[in-house]
Amino acid sequence: MSGVKTKKKVLSCLLSLFLILLPVPGPAMDQALASGTEIQITSDPANQGALAFYGDKIVYQDDRNGTNDIYMYDLGTGTETQITTDPNDQSNPAIYGDKIVYEDYRNGNADIYMYNLNTGTEIQITNDPFNQSIPAIYGDKIVYQDDRNGNNDIYMYDLATGTETQITTNTAGQYEPAIYDNKIAWVDDRNGNFDIYMYDLGTGNETQITFDPSNQSGPVNIYNDKIVWVDYRGGTADIYMYDLTMDREVPIAVNSAEQYYCNIYFDKIVWEDWRNGNADIYMYDLNTGRENQITNDLANQGSPIILGDKIAWVDDRNGNLDIYMYIPPVQADGTETRITTDPADQGKPAIYGDRIVYEDNRNGNGDIYMYDLSTGTETRITTDPANQTNPAIYGDKIVYQDDRNGNNDIYMHDLSTGTETQITNDPFNQSIPAIYGDKIVYQDDRNGTNDIYMYDLSTGTETRITTNTANQYEPAIYDNKIVWIDDRNGNFDIYMYDLSTDNETQITNNLAYQYHPIIYGNKIVWSDERNGTQDIYMYDISTGTETPLITDPLNQEKPVIYEDKIAYIEDNGSYVYMYDLTTGVKTQITTNPESYPDHVAIHGNRIVWEDWRDTVNWTSDIYMFTLAQPDTTPPAVTPSVIGGTFREPQVVTFTTDEPATVYYTTDGSDPTVSGIVYSEPITIDTTTTLKYYAVDSAGNASAVEAQNYVIDTVAPTITAAPAPGTYTTAQTVYLTANEPATIYYSFDSTNWTVYTEPVSINNTVTLYVYGIDAMGNTSATQAFNYTINISTTSASSGGSSSSPGTTSPTSTEQPQTTVVTLTGTISNTVVDPAKGPSFTDAVHHWAVREIAAVEQLGLMKGYNNQFFPDRNITRAEFVVTLMNALDIPEDLPDTGKFDDADQIPGWAKDKIQVAKQLGLVVGYEDNTFQASKTITRAEMAVIMAKYLYITGQDLSQLTGTVSFADKLPDWAENSIKALTTAGIVKGYPDGLYRPGRNITRAETAVVAYEAIGLIREHKNIDKLAVARKINAY
Repeated sequence: MSGVKTKKKVLSCLLSLFLILLPVPGPAMDQALASGTEIQITSDPANQGALAFYGDKIVYQDDRNGTNDIYMYDLGTGTETQITTDPNDQSNPAIYGDKIVYEDYRNGNADIYMYNLNTGTEIQITNDPFNQSIPAIYGDKIVYQDDRNGNNDIYMYDLATGTETQITTNTAGQYEPAIYDNKIAWVDDRNGNFDIYMYDLGTGNETQITFDPSNQSGPVNIYNDKIVWVDYRGGTADIYMYDLTMDREVPIAVNSAEQYYCNIYFDKIVWEDWRNGNADIYMYDLNTGRENQITNDLANQGSPIILGDKIAWVDDRNGNLDIYMYIPPVQADGTETRITTDPADQGKPAIYGDRIVYEDNRNGNGDIYMYDLSTGTETRITTDPANQTNPAIYGDKIVYQDDRNGNNDIYMHDLSTGTETQITNDPFNQSIPAIYGDKIVYQDDRNGTNDIYMYDLSTGTETRITTNTANQYEPAIYDNKIVWIDDRNGNFDIYMYDLSTDNETQITNNLAYQYHPIIYGNKIVWSDERNGTQDIYMYDISTGTETPLITDPLNQEKPVIYEDKIAYIEDNGSYVYMYDLTTGVKTQITTNPESYPDHVAIHGNRIVWEDWRDTVNWTSDIYMFTLAQPDTTPPAVTPSVIGGTFREPQVVTFTTDEPATVYYTTDGSDPTVSGIVYSEPITIDTTTTLKYYAVDSAGNASAVEAQNYVIDTVAPTITAAPAPGTYTTAQTVYLTANEPATIYYSFDSTNWTVYTEPVSINNTVTLYVYGIDAMGNTSATQAFNYTINISTTSASSGGSSSSPGTTSPTSTEQPQTTVVTLTGTISNTVVDPAKGPSFTDAVHHWAVREIAAVEQLGLMKGYNNQFFPDRNITRAEFVVTLMNALDIPEDLPDTGKFDDADQIPGWAKDKIQVAKQLGLVVGYEDNTFQASKTITRAEMAVIMAKYLYITGQDLSQLTGTVSFADKLPDWAENSIKALTTAGIVKGYPDGLYRPGRNITRAETAVVAYEAIGLIREHKNIDKLAVARKINAY
């Protein structure tokens, strides 16, 4: 063998099989011809060859463009795709999953290339200037023969690692490698002849498989623990197999003819066989030891491949090389049951509903018996010592032919009454009855030839149906129509008589023979010999059209029909089959080759027949096959990983609750049957929407489902407000993250505290912070530097050295006397009490109603979809909340600015200035406002009292008799008592007011909502109800 441009394999696989190696045919042998469907895959007038199979995809080389290209045919979609377009030769493809490998001559020598079906990309695997050819692939491993060392060696390329490995180092030649899992097999000439060798990647051991001094050649093929090859030890080419597990060599096809090009999948081996004078495809089943001829066309069929139950080959019947494929019959889904077990013969069954009737010879003569499926009981119907045969049944009536009178008569047994009635008593023969309703038909020879007669049970009258002097046989009846075989034209034709019109119609006029007619509804079916073998044909009475239904090269005979299902016998009595008129699908009912079934009958979803598989008694029994109900349930698909957020890539596999094909996409589009087929785990290493669905063998498709996978490897970002910097007052710092996270802070970067509330900073410090999100991503530690230069100036009036410089509305400093009104938006907005807040952290808060209200009114906003209800509010935030509701008048007095105005946040600066001009806030003695300082309950009460005053609500008369157990600041006492009386604020259950305690954002929402409601309703202050059902604030 040589490693030069390896079209050599194509010659050895194709042309040499048909031209060069034309063998001397061996003697013809009687072989079972497999039943199934043969389809043509390619029809281009060029040549296609060198086949490879994976799943629903066949790849091959094709010379339609002047040189060999690689093409692919998808059995699932019926589409052909050109894979390579380079003007040089690409040949000898192999496929595994979504990867196609082939030898390519674009660089002047043979290199190995690979095409990825998922990505649509082509990759050069080898680039050595010598020849690498005849590749094979399994998983991520590609093997090939390579002549870089002056002889052919076996090399392997691992796609997972990108490494190439020399497998063989012997100086002889090694050729045509095959790979399965970790085992590589090849042809080797180191011993002066061709032997089969194997290398195990797992152990690193090389093993000689064959030792016979003759030649064992390729292409060698391996599947699991079995290796097959072509063997010349018998003087001709035969097929042999080696079983690695059993450590034994087995001859598969040995005869005087030639067998070439073997291929194996699971327990089935196929090859090209010349025993019939041309090349045919044969198959051997290791389980049953049965050999089947797959093709019998007079042209040549060669180079077969097999995958699952499909066999494909190269075929020259059209004058060029095309690809054909054999699909075995679909095994019917259902249950086979043996009905009779008596050692005598039981035969000629008929069925209606739950009742099966048959003739039985257990008593030394023919009797009629019945088996009731509903009760499981067998009943003897006739007891006369003569012969009763050919039973038929309709409802409670069983009819049969009976020879008790010395000739054949028709008798009837009524199951409802238990009585037997003689129907005919003519001294000639009446036989083969059929029954429908009250009408019994039969053939009758009283006129010297066979005619069709009918007996009407309802009228007791007998009618002659046919009067032609030729013979009419085997009548069948449905409703008012009777069909039969008729020989008046010198052959057998099918005729019909319509009782409703008294018209006789010739159904078939072909010069060949037509037999065994049966009728159901408007459809007549029969066996037809016009094509040289018996086929099944059908005539539709309603349309007047004749249709060939099953025209396989085998014999199909004795059809019966019920609704859209036709049962019949195929292959000279070997098997029972069924054809579905609705789907056009042919299914195999019996599989036992020893059954030799006869006399098939069908009713509902049950098929019965006479069966001869009993090799102990060598007698016939009655068998039944119950068809399973059609599968209309789509498969369920389960991913191994449910969508979610993850810190690392995820590997997703699919499982289904029944055998099914899963299709999927990762780009967000809906998957289709022409898309990606799931065949191996899917790695999700970036944020991905995985969509998928499954289709079972019945064509049921599940709904498209989607899983969203977020691969989160980004740490949270932590921010502080107010920002790090220099301040003249103590600061309350709020820490937030850009995603849900736990925030930690520390003043020494060693002792860490979980952040749950604002951090108070009263002196110069470095605040260290970091965050950990839900995925465990941890941010780097950040250092926030705060410099606090607190002024030593004391506060203004009353009650405390730290009390604010505001005064009560009753003081000499009155606020702006012009009444300020609410904005139109605030006045007109109707708050929906049923609508909750949009803030995720407020939906279960005690102040949820008021938070939702101030959100609807536009008074307060949140941060990153959160409200932070329990966070203390600053003076700036509180004032802005109140100012958001006011329609600011023009021409306000110029009161100057606070000295720390430049430290007031931009979002609050203008509104705090207007509040100063209105007299709503005064500030501290040093004329500072201290915007970032949190506000106390006392300060809130003073500002709220002034707020109500400038909006027209004078609270001065409401100072009343309210008292608290703790001391109230003088500058805030009147405001606190007035607001308490008005129901705007309240004390704690222990009688304290706690004026120095900070107020939270939730409490601000409550007082703002109460105040706005009071203003909008213009209530009379002295009639306000004091009791309010809100928490202490």
